[in-house]
Amino acid sequence: MTDAPALSQAPDDDVDNLENDQVIDEKLRRDVRRVTNLLGQSIARQEGDDALALVELVRRWAKRARESGGAEARQEAVAKVQEILAEQPDASVNKMVRAFSVYFSLANMAEQVARERDIESRPPEDGWLARAVAAIVEEQGVDQLVEGVSSLDVRSVFTAHPTEASRRSTLTKLRRVADVLHRDHPEGSRALAGDDRELAQLIDLLWQTDIVRRNRPTPVDEARHMIYFLQGILTDALPALGRELADLLAEHDVSLPPEQLPLRFGSWIGGDRDGNPNVTPAVTLDVLRLHNTVATEMIQRQLRVLVRELSLSIDHADVSQELLDSLEQDKANLPDLDPRVLVVNANEPYRLKVTAMQLKVRHTAQRIAEGTAHVPGHDYADRAEILADLRLIDESLRAGGGELIADQLVAEATRAISQVGLHLASLDVREHAEAHHHAVGLLVDRLGEQAAPYADLDRDSRFRLLADELLAARPLAPTPPPLDEWGARTYGTFEAIKELQGTFGPEVIETYIVSMTQKADDLLAPIVLARQAGLVDLVGGRTENPSPAWTLRHCWRPSRRSASPDRS
Repeated sequence: MTDAPALSQAPDDDVDNLENDQVIDEKLRRDVRRVTNLLGQSIARQEGDDALALVELVRRWAKRARESGGAEARQEAVAKVQEILAEQPDASVNKMVRAFSVYFSLANMAEQVARERDIESRPPEDGWLARAVAAIVEEQGVDQLVEGVSSLDVRSVFTAHPTEASRRSTLTKLRRVADVLHRDHPEGSRALAGDDRELAQLIDLLWQTDIVRRNRPTPVDEARHMIYFLQGILTDALPALGRELADLLAEHDVSLPPEQLPLRFGSWIGGDRDGNPNVTPAVTLDVLRLHNTVATEMIQRQLRVLVRELSLSIDHADVSQELLDSLEQDKANLPDLDPRVLVVNANEPYRLKVTAMQLKVRHTAQRIAEGTAHVPGHDYADRAEILADLRLIDESLRAGGGELIADQLVAEATRAISQVGLHLASLDVREHAEAHHHAVGLLVDRLGEQAAPYADLDRDSRFRLLADELLAARPLAPTPPPLDEWGARTYGTFEAIKELQGTFGPEVIETYIVSMTQKADDLLAPIVLARQAGLVDLVGGRTENPSPAWTLRHCWRPSRRSASPDRS
């Protein structure tokens, strides 16, 4: 196999075969050639020339199979690949597979960088958001733009895909590869040579790192994986999107309050109980505590910027009495506030206020980690309380001539913190319809009020029974209700939702999904359990329990899942 050209000498026509939906520009060709050369050098350096030659031989035959015009030639090329692989020991085949895996990961990352360059090179007025706003104004008018923005509520929901096995270690290194490729240095420059050394190191690290997990991930592992992606979106993409949308709307005299959330995020990870006995209330709490750990750091990052920048002195800027009063309350509620700050920043009320907010955020994280109760003024109960403090700062700045500071610096922090909250993303909870009927059936049958067991009732009879029960004043059972293991696990989910809403705020869980629904009784059964847990109290079709309120709007979605519920 020594006659095979090295991967570092792979012809340019391989670049032409990358699958994408845009014209491959010369920078993309250069980047793919660049990482391919470095990968070939890495393989030869770490595994030897024979390993590289095997990779190149298989690549050439696979390329011939892909490009063959006739079926016979294609089959011949495929057979040749199979023959080559059959002659190799497992260790050699594993290295060859690894080489192609790393190659495609690097090529995909180069293509992603090319897409980013394409987006960044477009004039601002050619962006999709600018075109959308302009089209709405032109076709519908400003009034419809205002109405559309005020009602805009888009939620992207993350799920744990069972085939997603990439590790964060690998993803992080690939992201660093993209960062290096994004730099634009001239050919032959010292800076470009330095970038190549950095890329070579990253490729060596990728080669020697397990690309996929060796063990099945736990729900907490899946949550960490999701947070890897979500954190980048909340830190970089979403604030920029919010600024751009606010600026575009301002051109038409339409205001977008910084705390308004036109785009939110949700997650099934840690809340999808349908057929998964590993997702328990304790696991859900662990996942949300992980969310809070990351959210706390992201909030503190924004507050650190405000502490650094809001150096306004009370001798040179008017400060509202409301803000000054709130500072006095903070001093009383936060005895552990750093006394040095009280002296050094005595004339800088905004810095003092944000410093107090930082301490309350730390207290909040400690409360959530330890599972203790919320103490008003000492920590934050939910996102709304953090935003209320930011609103005090905003209003005081505006009253004292600091509109520009409020519109930019404070609005930026408000926008970011509003998106993050205490939990990054709201958690969707899902359970199989039969699980609810099983639990409700146990509670109904113990009363002995029906002529037939609950399980034997037809769906219309079940619906009438459940509807009557929801409008009854009595509880269906004592607390805790007498249930078997499966029923207690189902009912425990609703108790956990109530507890978690009390810990993180009502927005932490807003959606409950019932899978395998067929008729309306499948939707009433979980509401009966929710009422038993104190989440809802329906009288005349209204939710009367305001804190925490369980959101019932459009929560019920059938699932295509056909598996029966796990009863273990």
